[in-house]
Amino acid sequence: MSIRQSEFAVAAAKCFLARQPASGLRLPGAGAFHPTACDWCDTPPAALLDLITEFLAWDQENGERETHRFARERPEVQAFLVRRAQGYEPIAA
Repeated sequence: MSIRQSEFAVAAAKCFLARQPASGLRLPGAGAFHPTACDWCDTPPAALLDLITEFLAWDQENGERETHRFARERPEVQAFLVRRAQGYEPIAA
């Protein structure tokens, strides 16, 4: 499993932070929004951290195109994409 979209990296980070608040890991957009169990909660915290770290390295190797794409989205679109990546919003067919 790999993460290749920023919204999934943020969703994984939010889950990690909610379960490991003393970790010190901070990512833009990874606020306290984790009201209930999300689609990432079955993933062990160490695996979440590995996925996030791997995503950041991959994105850096690729000129940070993905994080720049996400940053260009309006804040309300970013929030929706992250909620969807967390499993709180349905994915349209």
